Amino acid sequence: MSHFHDVQTIQVDKDKQVIQFTRKREISECDHGHIQISEEDSEVLCTDCNTKLNPVLWIAKYLDQLNQVTQRNNRMLAEVREIQAKLEKKNKFMCKHCHEVNTIDFKKLPSQAAVVRGMAVIDQEFDGMKVEHSR
Repeated sequence: MSHFHDVQTIQVDKDKQVIQFTRKREISECDHGHIQISEEDSEVLCTDCNTKLNPVLWIAKYLDQLNQVTQRNNRMLAEVREIQAKLEKKNKFMCKHCHEVNTIDFKKLPSQAAVVRGMAVIDQEFDGMKVEHSR
């Protein structure tokens, strides 16, 4: 995150009939994203703006951010569970031979990466033999 922001000013000089545009980069308020903790001195130092911070206030801010991340993670986990439940409902198929309804256990199915990795192991172990597989 940038700790600078642009300040643009416009000056109008009626005598010279000139409009002057200037832009300055000023330091904005630091969010204290990079800190250094000194256990000996019981201090928290922001390495961006070299300011000593109140350790209690910094911990409170950090815990707020941690709570936000945890809440986001929990929302995403709930969404994953909801998608998994929808998939479980749609994983049924009817056997063409006996017309029995079967379910697919997605946890037992290998991922595509595992299949490719497994075929690479087979190719290496049986070097010289012909192994046919479709990808």
